Amino acid sequence: MSQRFALAFLLVSSLAGPASAQGKGDPAAGAAVAGVSLALIAVVGIGGLLVYCAPTVIALMRGHANTASIAVVNLFLGWSLIGWVVALAWSFSATENRQRYRAG
Repeated sequence: MSQRFALAFLLVSSLAGPASAQGKGDPAAGAAVAGVSLALIAVVGIGGLLVYCAPTVIALMRGHANTASIAVVNLFLGWSLIGWVVALAWSFSATENRQRYRAG
């Protein structure tokens, strides 16, 4: 996880360029780079939020009987990879009630 953060930090900081780090260059160009950096952070953040909420959205779309429980697991345990995978697998589980039939 820290490697991903380091790569994202390097990517965003490289967008600033050496001119802004040295205090030289066009101020309008620095503002444009800052705008691009902010847009990149927003896109990555929204994308991450969509992936994080995927089990809940899938359960809602499938009309799962345990959608509320899946949402709770996703909300409180989704930050750990195990909790997110459990919620995702649960959201893909059977949605219809199974009835046991007695022979005879």
